[in-house]
Amino acid sequence: MPKPPPRPSINELCAPLVAALLRDAGALRLGVTRDASGATLVDAGIDASGGIEAGRRIAEICLGGLGRVRGVAVARDGARRRSGAGLPGQPVCRLEPEA
Repeated sequence: MPKPPPRPSINELCAPLVAALLRDAGALRLGVTRDASGATLVDAGIDASGGIEAGRRIAEICLGGLGRVRGVAVARDGARRRSGAGLPGQPVCRLEPEA
C-alpha cells in the first residue's frame, strides 16, 4: 500500500501570515503586547480599533494558512452586487488547498 502524502504543517503555513500581521499591526490598528510568559497577544477589537482587513487576515490564520478569506459587497437586503457597489458583507471563506 502506498504511503500517504505528508500532512502540511499548520505552523509553517501560518508563520508568514502571523509575521505579516505583526509587521502591519500599526496600519491594521492592532494592539500587540507580550505577557509574562512571552506569548504575543494581538488585540483586534477590545482596546484596539482593528478593522475589516485585520479580521480578514486573522480569519486566514484561523484557517491554518489553507484558505483565503474575501469580502463581498452586498445590498442592504443581502443580495450580492456584481458592480462592486453596496456595503461590505460577511466574509466568504473558500479553501484553496496548496498544490
